[in-house]
Amino acid sequence: NKMLQKYNIQFIIATALLLYCAAGSATEEEKSAFQLQLYQAGKFRVIYTAHGKHAVPREDKNKNNVPDQAENALIQTQAAYYLFVETLGFPDPFQSIFFHHAKFLDIIIASQEATVEAGGLGGRKGLAFARPFHTLKEPDDTFSIGFRISSSVDAASDQTAARELFHLIQYGVTVFKNKWFTEGTALWAEYGLRKEAPDESVPKLTNWPLSDEQAAALFTMNDQAAKNFWTPLAAKMNNKGVIPFTPALYKIMPLLYADGKSVFRSMRFPGWMFIRDVLLELGRTDDIARQELGYEEWTKENQSSPQNNKYILEGINTVVTRYKAALRL
Repeated sequence: NKMLQKYNIQFIIATALLLYCAAGSATEEEKSAFQLQLYQAGKFRVIYTAHGKHAVPREDKNKNNVPDQAENALIQTQAAYYLFVETLGFPDPFQSIFFHHAKFLDIIIASQEATVEAGGLGGRKGLAFARPFHTLKEPDDTFSIGFRISSSVDAASDQTAARELFHLIQYGVTVFKNKWFTEGTALWAEYGLRKEAPDESVPKLTNWPLSDEQAAALFTMNDQAAKNFWTPLAAKMNNKGVIPFTPALYKIMPLLYADGKSVFRSMRFPGWMFIRDVLLELGRTDDIARQELGYEEWTKENQSSPQNNKYILEGINTVVTRYKAALRL
């Protein structure tokens, strides 16, 4: 069974009080102030509080009784899902072998300063979960996929929500979690909802395949891999990157942030087809890696092992070879 080969599934069981921490030892007065709010649009939900260290700012420009940051996070997540999955054909995490039993996509707004164990982000702006979980007190068979996002992030000017949604797409396709791959492509994904085209502000790719020295440097990168590798390579492979008109696109175009600004800002997204094809290829490549590396199962440690790097690079090269006939590399 491929699902069991790739993951020894252990569901993250966490109630909302646990996610927001400390309520168990709080006074009754503190508990009454500790009220979670839920704002929902279909299968997308944002969970937030107006009190305590995880509180969102109370600004509400459109006067709909939902804090703007909570509303904007949900709207951007919807837009990213409609763009990547329903318009561009990236694999749907809800249909993946890892997440197919999930019913909701939950965005949990939390303190950036609080530790991850205390329901915060440990200094990050966002944190996607690689396994389904319980967010609220719901039936045992009701699971969510999702991520935490910092209470200091306003999606109207920050694409962290789109980036974390892209992590869920990654996690639904492949078990590889080497940072130069996961963080590099997720940062690239932010351009899908930015105004500027990524190929206009990054270095050009000068050679392929990479030299041993270039590859070694790449494997040490996190976010930097987006600018130095993924974005220029993707643009080289699929430079026009025109977003196709589909029925789903008409679901994105009317979406507005709470201040009235459009969420979707450009019909160009250079490299989207190439990155999609790389993800699909890595979904096959990780099976080969597991067999050749002798893993009985994919553990947290071996998912990000340096031994994976050559397999990820081989998967990328397979896709480059497919595109090569139309290119001059």
